[in-house]
Amino acid sequence: MKISYIITTFNRGEKVLKTIQSILQQSKQLEEIEVIVVDGGSKDNTVALVQELAKSEPKLKLIVEDAPGVMPSRHSGAKKATGEVLVYIEDDVQVSNTHVKSILEIFSNGKNLMATGPCEPDYLSKDFPNWYQSLWFTDPSIPNSKINGWFSLMNLGDKIIDVDPSYVWALNFAIRKDLLFELGGFHPDLSPPKWKVFQGDGESGLSYKAAEKSILAIYHPGLKVLHEIQEDRFNTKYLERRFFFQGISDSFSELRKSKKVKSLLKNYIILFYISSRLFKKKLFRNHISVDLICEKARLKGYLFHQRSFRYDKTVRDWVLMDTYIDKAVPNPIPIRIVDKIFLMV
Repeated sequence: MKISYIITTFNRGEKVLKTIQSILQQSKQLEEIEVIVVDGGSKDNTVALVQELAKSEPKLKLIVEDAPGVMPSRHSGAKKATGEVLVYIEDDVQVSNTHVKSILEIFSNGKNLMATGPCEPDYLSKDFPNWYQSLWFTDPSIPNSKINGWFSLMNLGDKIIDVDPSYVWALNFAIRKDLLFELGGFHPDLSPPKWKVFQGDGESGLSYKAAEKSILAIYHPGLKVLHEIQEDRFNTKYLERRFFFQGISDSFSELRKSKKVKSLLKNYIILFYISSRLFKKKLFRNHISVDLICEKARLKGYLFHQRSFRYDKTVRDWVLMDTYIDKAVPNPIPIRIVDKIFLMV
């Protein structure tokens, strides 16, 4: 059984080399492992650094993908992979020294189709803001679980358990190659700002389709990764961007099911109410809840995408595609004046 580790990267230079080496150092004696780096059009020295390393590492392959967004890179890696199992790792992650061994163990059982493991933080700063702990929660069905989806952090314990595929996140995402293509591949994800209207629900969309087929994933503590958390993530501006795109993702998922935009009046009312509360708190210099900031940003993203779907046929056609494999991301669409004014897109 061959395993293909796929790392999608953009302008990460030295960082992606650390990711690559954390995999290669475990697979020196394993013929069944390959590492594929898919560069999404980096403007820095990422390509040159990977090319140089590949000269001395026959297991390492480089693909350059010009299409915007991470989705085309994920699919390019899958198509070039020779492995029966694909393991997606992001470029700000280092895998634990048990990762490769655990992947081989899990997928030696032909019944196992998807897998993930703990996604622990590698903090570059420990100057935590007072709102940081409010982003964590526990899954009641998984004792002692610790989850922070906004920072892609998760630990579901030290036992091997079956979990819903929604816990298989892109930074640590293992799946059988034939299942990936059977499910239609990944949905749009992490599009550059001018393509934001073509953002989607990424790996979540793929996981939803797996869940609809009653597929469970394996959570294995040996699949631990360390996820680099930069200082700028402790800024509310990061949270606003993160939740704005979450709003787009929520809208994308909803529209694929409903096929149409329902009344948005309630959402506008809630947005107005939250904006009024935030304005009042700022005016009187009261403590501002991070929950309000996040929900306001999420609603803006949701309304922006819903309106775009309603008024642009290109967006409607894009959202409702059966599969995004081999599909080119459409040309950017100018943002409407009303969205710039009222949603500050």
